[in-house]
Amino acid sequence: MCLACLDRIKWGKAVLGGIAFAVISQVVYTIESMLDLGYYTDPANFAVWSKIMMPNQGPPGMEYFALAIALAFVTGLIFTAAFQALRNSFEKDFLKAGTTFGALLFFVATLPGMATIYLNLAVPAGLVASWTVAGLVIDLLGGTAIAKISG
Repeated sequence: MCLACLDRIKWGKAVLGGIAFAVISQVVYTIESMLDLGYYTDPANFAVWSKIMMPNQGPPGMEYFALAIALAFVTGLIFTAAFQALRNSFEKDFLKAGTTFGALLFFVATLPGMATIYLNLAVPAGLVASWTVAGLVIDLLGGTAIAKISG
């Protein structure tokens, strides 16, 4: 993002975009985790999870959820600021702009991130595929929400 683009960012709307992205992320990942519960409860995968996510057997603690929501908010804030800085590059219609931006997020951030996880960590391929689909849904819905909020 160029420094000259920073004057295009409306920080109040960026905060709202961050909140919307965090809510969408939390809802989609909650649904994903329920659908993929077998991966999370399989003892063969216990060594994969961080101590923040799985400090012991059982569901993650509140610290994990607080950090996950905070990270999703910061991610949404960054994505909203980027969208606003690049707003003139997208269609005027918020739905077209949002889905285009969401697809861009998917191909620039989510897909390479999931490929890196698959190559470097002992995460089951089915779970990485599920996370990739969830990421696509989050990026498309989040991009659309960001475009609507940003105006």
